[in-house]
Amino acid sequence: MIVRIAKLLHSGKLKPEELDQELLEKTYSELKKGAKQGWGKDWDKLQKDGDAIVTEIQNNLYYFSAAKTYQQLLDFNAMLVDENGKIRNFTDFRRKVMTVHETYNQNYLQAEYQTAKRSSQAARQWQSFLKDADLFPNLEYRTVGDDRVRDEHQKLEGVIKPINDTFWDTHYPPNGWRCRCSVRQSDATPTKGIPKVTVERGFENNVGKTGMVFNPDGHPYFAMDKKQLDKLKKQKPKDE
Repeated sequence: MIVRIAKLLHSGKLKPEELDQELLEKTYSELKKGAKQGWGKDWDKLQKDGDAIVTEIQNNLYYFSAAKTYQQLLDFNAMLVDENGKIRNFTDFRRKVMTVHETYNQNYLQAEYQTAKRSSQAARQWQSFLKDADLFPNLEYRTVGDDRVRDEHQKLEGVIKPINDTFWDTHYPPNGWRCRCSVRQSDATPTKGIPKVTVERGFENNVGKTGMVFNPDGHPYFAMDKKQLDKLKKQKPKDE
């Protein structure tokens, strides 16, 4: 697939803004697989029934996949010209493209897959928290407690706030790439104040409320002119 795309770009038959549907769908398929795994066994039923949060998660992943495809093709295309301003021959161009491909579709995709999985799991848990809010009106922030916990996340350990507190709009995990933090229900007294922490850009969100795994306001894939962004946003997954 990548070699096919390289050939089209090298010949001028494909422009980044035209995307490549196969690459977009393949990216979306991987991320959706992670989201489905994180959510659990009734994902397919809820998808079929048009569940609001599942639908929003899918739409967000598709939008993200479209933006990633666009940025990836831009980076591929940038390899067409060498440092002397000359068009590379196809062999050299393909070699450069494969290096960019590895970065996007191995290194980055692994982190994106885990984020989709963890976010979907957190969204499912939020729905459960809402159902039991009369018994457990508060939520407690928890880390895994090992030496890999980030300092900013450690500051949030043990914070207890009501489920309807705005704190959870910006601090509900995951709060960064490969974040392992979680939240548990509690009937304990809420803690006072909020620790001063910096949530990683793009993660200041409650996926359980919004269905937003990747925030368009915080992720560099969405850095493009508004016209192109609006065009990508109109695309919807076929399984909606």
